[in-house]
Parts: sequence; C-alpha cells; structure tokens
Amino acid sequence: MSDPPDPRVLPEELDYGGFDVASTGPERLRRVRVGYYQWAPLILLVQGCCFYVPFLVYNSCAHNAGVKLRRLLKKASDIASLPPGCQQREALLAEFVDQFHTLVTGEAGWCTDPSCRLPLSCRCCAGGPSRYLCLLYLLVKTLYVLNVGLQFLLLGSFMGRGFLRHGLELIHRLMLDGEWWASPRFPLQTLCQVRAAIQGGLRTYTCQCVLPINVFNEKIFSVVWFYMAMLLPLNVLSLLFWVWRSFRCNRLAYIRLCLWRTRLVSMAEVGRLARKISGQYLGWDGVFVLRLIEHNHGSIMATLIVSRLWEFYANQMKMQEEGNTGSDAEMGSVASVGAPPSTSWHSCHPTACHVTGHHHFSGQGPPGSGGGTMAGKRIPPNGFWGK
Repeated sequence: MSDPPDPRVLPEELDYGGFDVASTGPERLRRVRVGYYQWAPLILLVQGCCFYVPFLVYNSCAHNAGVKLRRLLKKASDIASLPPGCQQREALLAEFVDQFHTLVTGEAGWCTDPSCRLPLSCRCCAGGPSRYLCLLYLLVKTLYVLNVGLQFLLLGSFMGRGFLRHGLELIHRLMLDGEWWASPRFPLQTLCQVRAAIQGGLRTYTCQCVLPINVFNEKIFSVVWFYMAMLLPLNVLSLLFWVWRSFRCNRLAYIRLCLWRTRLVSMAEVGRLARKISGQYLGWDGVFVLRLIEHNHGSIMATLIVSRLWEFYANQMKMQEEGNTGSDAEMGSVASVGAPPSTSWHSCHPTACHVTGHHHFSGQGPPGSGGGTMAGKRIPPNGFWGK
C-alpha cells in the first residue's frame, strides 16, 4: 500500500481523488483548478438567453414585411376549421388574399411619368415580388446553427478541452462497465488541505473531501451536451433543406404542382403560367408562405389558397391589359398634335423615380385620381401587373 500524501506538500501539488492515478506519492500529486463550480447556474442562464436571441431577431425584423406572418398563418388555420361554402369562410379567404397581396408586394407608390418601364424582376421596384421574409427566415436558421456551435466551443474552453467528447466518453463507459461513469471533470471526492493550530503551532492536514454538488452538475451538463449534440445536426439539416427549397427551380416546381392541383389551367400552360406568377407576383416570400401553409394545414388548404390567388392575379392582369390599351390610345392621339406626353401613371419605387427624374406620390393612387380609380374602375400599379 502506498504512503498517504505528505502534509507538507504544497497545494499546487495535490490532485483530485477522482482521477485515476497509479500512485498518490508526492511525485504524482498536483493541484487542478476548477473555476466553474460557482458559475454553473450563470452558465445555464446565459445559454438560455443565447437560445432566445434568434427569436428576438426574427420578431424585431419580421414586422418590416408589412404583414405579420403569425397572424396570416392563424387566419389560414381559421379558414381550414370552417366548412366549405360558409359565408364566414369566404370572407376570411378574401381577407387572406388581400393580406397575402400586401405581403408579397410591399408598399407601392405611384409615378406620374408614363415612360417609367422598370423591369418587374428588379427588386428596387416596390411592386415587385418580395424576398425579405424568406431571407430573414434563413438568417434566423443560420443564427441557430451558429448559436449551438459557439456554445459547444465556449463550454469546451470553459470546462476543459475534453468536454467536447464528454458525451461520447460517457456512452463508452456505460457500454463497457454498465454503470454511470464518474467523470474527472466533475469529481465527487478530492484531497483538500486543512490548517489547524494544535499544541501552539499551525499545522496543515490533508483530508478527503466530498463534493455533492457535482452529482447535480454532472447530470445537468451531460443533458446539455446531448441536447446540443442533437440540435446541431438537426439545425444544419433544416438550414440546408430550406436553402435548397429557395432555389428558383424548386420554387417553380412547387408552383407548377399547386397550379396543377387547382385544375384552373391546362396542362400545356402550367409551366409558362407558373413561371409568370412565380416571377412577377409570388416571389420568394409568396412561395415560402405557401409552403408553411401546406406544412401546417396540408396540401388541400394550400391548393385552395393558390386557386384564390390565381383568380386574383388573373383578374388584375386582365384589368391591367385593359388599362394599358386605353393609355396607349390616349398617348397616340396626344402625340399626333405635338402635345407633351400624357400624365398616365405607373407604379415605381420612390428611389427609382428619383433616379429617373420622375415625380413620385405615395398613397392609393395618383394625385387627383380619387384613391387609385379612373373612370370608376380600379387600376392596379403597372410596375407589378405587367405581362
């Protein structure tokens, strides 16, 4: 049997009893500093706050989309709970389509110059399809991935380099020994020095101390390790999955499928019309919201929403064609007598109008048009409902 530790040994030469050592002689004793005991509750609190940060980022930025996504999905849930043919269901559908239109188009202004022909695919035009909400969603998912990865690295540096493999070591020991492994990172017993005055002199004694708090610390941080080890690959896969869904080819394939389900267009026209409505109207945000609706309420509800959106889009396209025909005829008659161009209006972004020298007006219609009506008929912004 080896000799007990020498009481005269310095504190930095002492070792924890939880470590596997061949000898407890003075040459094997060393002091191990563990500085996270008093900080364990604070570490858990900081981890909880870090997991809440991406949620705060999303909530603080989502309102810039014009419509709250949570309310829009709640309205879709209310529609799904009502039977077909119900008057309240039809009213909710009309309100949903109106809010969906606001979401995908954003705030649109009115330009008084008829020569404003900005491409519809340009996002600087306020009437173009929006991608803000989809990009924000991908950003939040990226923050969740970074959050878990950085927490793993910080815990490893705070508790020792071996903490990154703590869970693997625990599983390995359980499979070999069949019992819970007492990790040296959370020692239950240690050697400590106690100084006492005996017979007029101050003497130092080496005692064996018990650390019951580590029973709880070991279980808590083991659960945290397995929880983060599960979250990290799931978050990475979710991020890659939604990035893949955001590709243009996948968006077009999804809209083609939805239009085919509605049976409102012929098979020969599905591809062309899907490219048109996806590029000019739905955009990233529209397809993103439709995918969320299908995920939460099924493909039947998503097909119903797409059918109403298609009817709304087709009606606005027809009205736009009629408005363009009347505007072109008026411009031709005025130009024949050498008069300046007419002041028919089109939608364009304020910044784009400023660059081209156009006069921009915000609101529901051009100045003096009575809130966007002409000859008693609603005319939508040309920058969005073009062919």
